Amino acid sequence: MLFTTDTTLVCHHLFAARAYLLRATSLVVLTLQNAVLILVMRYARTRPGDMFYSTTAVVMAEVFKTTGCIVIITGEQGGFYGLLHHLNRVRYSKHFVNSIVHIVADTVHL
Repeated sequence: MLFTTDTTLVCHHLFAARAYLLRATSLVVLTLQNAVLILVMRYARTRPGDMFYSTTAVVMAEVFKTTGCIVIITGEQGGFYGLLHHLNRVRYSKHFVNSIVHIVADTVHL
């Protein structure tokens, strides 16, 4: 009984440590991504020549954020098939499509 409790406790601590590491990694990656995005957009706006639409920059930023999140989740789940399995068992994955449609619709209105 004591061995089972110790093993369960160790597994729980390892799981908690891995979850914390994933959250910290996600936070650092997305923070760096936003900082670099701001610097690149400011640099592009100061250069002479054709300008880009700000809505295009926002859409591309969201695409890069989504891609970064998918890469992080894929790494955590152990590959592409793990990602698909994770998305199938997540309750809120159906809302992903709705949110993408709303983002596109809001961007088109701008």
